[in-house]
Amino acid sequence: MTAKLLLIKSENGLETRQDYDGLSSVNPAFTGVLTGASAALTGDVDAGGEIKSGALVGTGARPVVALADGTIDDQDAATFRGTIGAMAASLKGAANGVAELGADGRVPSGQLPSYVDDVLEYANFAAFPATGETGKIYINLDQNKTWRWSGSGYAEISASLALGETSATAYPGNQGKTAYDHSQATGNPHGTTAADVGAMASTNPEFTGALKQGGTPRITSDGGSRFASMQSTNLVGAGDRPVAADLTGTLQPKTPDQFRNMIFALASFLKGAANGVAELGADGKVPSAQLPSAALLALGADSTTAHRGDHGTTAYTHSQIATGNPHGTTAADVGAAKAPSKLDVSASTTIGSIDATAIKVTTTDVNLTLSGGVDGQGWDIINPTASTGIAIPSGATLWKTNGFDVGPLGIAIGGGRPIRITRIDANTWTMLGSQ
Repeated sequence: MTAKLLLIKSENGLETRQDYDGLSSVNPAFTGVLTGASAALTGDVDAGGEIKSGALVGTGARPVVALADGTIDDQDAATFRGTIGAMAASLKGAANGVAELGADGRVPSGQLPSYVDDVLEYANFAAFPATGETGKIYINLDQNKTWRWSGSGYAEISASLALGETSATAYPGNQGKTAYDHSQATGNPHGTTAADVGAMASTNPEFTGALKQGGTPRITSDGGSRFASMQSTNLVGAGDRPVAADLTGTLQPKTPDQFRNMIFALASFLKGAANGVAELGADGKVPSAQLPSAALLALGADSTTAHRGDHGTTAYTHSQIATGNPHGTTAADVGAAKAPSKLDVSASTTIGSIDATAIKVTTTDVNLTLSGGVDGQGWDIINPTASTGIAIPSGATLWKTNGFDVGPLGIAIGGGRPIRITRIDANTWTMLGSQ
């Protein structure tokens, strides 16, 4: 016979349906109100309808706590906030309270010191006044850096870590603590019921009379329709603790952290603490020590700076060119032969430096050295009126229709004789035609 008593505070006292173990009655089949007739009870007790205590009679709803001996008593709002470590809602936006957050999740400007908006911009650092003012922020626009006047010179303001829910921000401390505390909770933090796990609730008879456990009264009557006091062994503990009813109507003692989470309250120790909430001074403003730094991202060429915007625009525009040859890539750069073209040559040169595929020698004493170009590249050469020299460098071999020559060596071909020279590799060349 298991009883489940649910405590509910109202104008008329305490209404309860709370598990009460180890009780029995000399009148197990009796139903109605408890008259106060004492009897030693063992087994389980079902309070049935309403259980009320004269000790809880008052005006309006009030918080209920379990005292150190397990007795249930009420507390006024201010005392109860101290019990659960919460702060009054009236402190929000009040002097010596805590700062509010607007719809954008930021402290409104009306609660910030005046100098937060006092920002002065200059073209560069050299344009700063020789002597600055305390409480003002100075920005040199050429580097986008922020500075403050230290009293003897300008000091750069360092960047601060922002709160948020992305990979580049820090998660809010109060929410992180709530999540971590929940992950460490034991027992039944999700309020799982018997039905959730496929269990069957017991059938409980109704009992009336004074209830005792082990000969000690746990619920005593005030002689009327209410109880003078109530005690529960599961509420016995050190000091005053908040009490809450779980999904089965069972009263359970709660830690301050658990109770704050249940009523969506902030711990009072978060006021002015890291990862907590900002305070408001006597002037209703956030003190300067709790304001974020106002450093801006500086220009530079490393991983901690931003690249110049004009360079970025140039690079992006270049990256969007879909056709043409914006890098001036040559056939040699991609290992390809030059498209057919013709060049008049009037001075000695290396044949590989000539982009044209057809060469016309126009003067005498022109020597073409076998060097440069790419493998497979060829040149058609004609010297209508002048003799042309072919220079074979050391280590190179020139193959001809009637043999080969090894450098270093120079050979001459007469005027009016067409030839074709092809590069096989850097040290191997061929020459076809009149020789």
